[in-house]
Amino acid sequence: MNGIEKLIGRVKQPLSLLMQQSIIVLDCTSGTRPAGIAFYTLAERYKLPLIYVYKDANRIYWLKSKETLKRELEPLL
Repeated sequence: MNGIEKLIGRVKQPLSLLMQQSIIVLDCTSGTRPAGIAFYTLAERYKLPLIYVYKDANRIYWLKSKETLKRELEPLL
């Protein structure tokens, strides 16, 4: 098991519990590259928005936006 898989394993259960109680937006700003990949994988798996905050540009980059998720899920609805 690599570092990415370990991170996914550690985050998956707490994330599942949070998803039952709240609307979740994942933020991969301050993590390592493996953490960013793990968060992207979880965002894909659970269809969650994912952001990266670029402080120098004072901007939020939506790696997985609400609109993207709507387009992905529309054929299933």
